[in-house]
Amino acid sequence: MSQTATLPQVTTSIESEQTQTSKRGERISLTLRFATDDEISHWDDNVHANSPGCGSFLQSAAFARTKERFGWTLRYLVYEGKNRKLYALALERSTLTLGRLWYITGLPIRDDEMSEKLLRAIVTANKKALSLAPTLFMIKLEILLTTTDARLKLVKRLGLQKTSNIQSNSSTVMLDVSGSPESLIDTIAYRGRRCIRVSQRRNLETRKLEPTLETQRTMYELMKSVNGGKGAMMIRPFKYYQHFWTQFVSEGQGHFYGVYEDGRLVTTAFVIVYGDSATYKDGGSTPRRDQTAMHAYGLQWHIIQDLNQLGVRHYDLCGTPPSSRITDRSHPYYGLGLFKTSFNKQVLDRL
Repeated sequence: MSQTATLPQVTTSIESEQTQTSKRGERISLTLRFATDDEISHWDDNVHANSPGCGSFLQSAAFARTKERFGWTLRYLVYEGKNRKLYALALERSTLTLGRLWYITGLPIRDDEMSEKLLRAIVTANKKALSLAPTLFMIKLEILLTTTDARLKLVKRLGLQKTSNIQSNSSTVMLDVSGSPESLIDTIAYRGRRCIRVSQRRNLETRKLEPTLETQRTMYELMKSVNGGKGAMMIRPFKYYQHFWTQFVSEGQGHFYGVYEDGRLVTTAFVIVYGDSATYKDGGSTPRRDQTAMHAYGLQWHIIQDLNQLGVRHYDLCGTPPSSRITDRSHPYYGLGLFKTSFNKQVLDRL
């Protein structure tokens, strides 16, 4: 979603306040400001403390450092109201003709009635920021809220324009991995359970990997081998992934997993744990489809059990076709969707 406006004057800091009245008569006031140096130094703690259960790695300090390394300017924002702070990372880019834009992705808002009230206040604060900063021409939001007809109508009423989402998990499959270890298998859809049991009978060597340079290079080569050897879509240079993975590993948030066959690493995954949520961010495998599918099921089952032990509640498998195209073989994510919906048939579409 994006909002444009004509901006009359330059400001070195942004402060805006907006009061919204809910249907129940409650009032929400939010002030938008830049975070202090102290708040930035404890960024992840602040995100977790003020948005429990809503944290996304896309708002993390590690993600910020990676984007800064590859050309983005960081803007650490705080939406502040009575008994509420919402920390938001904005990535800034400048153009010669239009000016600056902010890209805010993974904004942690609860997926309930309060989310819509907060969205109103946040959007109005953003509009105020646009009106105060003449070189800021657009703010693009990608929010982890479930798409509903009511929310799409709200987006229209707020004067926003729905645009294409950039992040791959705008449609995704979520798993609840918070139950007892004994009950985990029962939370998985039938096809997934069957494939996991087949993989177990093959006695695959599946384990967590040390985050060495060798692991990273092997992971990258396997990522280029997926899709029948055609490679992953829009794969970046190795230096990007190396920096990205290293940042999350250094925070204790990034984890490599792999499957060995005859002593050779043949399937890999990189998983980010951020707060009580985890994301299957990257994966790679050999192009032999007859073997690889079972390897992938065995690997994900190992990851699910490990995440359960780490106290993770929600596991985002990160990327499928939209629910309306989940059976469309022409969609570039069709194969991913087929695999991931074998764990949970429900596809979650987000705003």
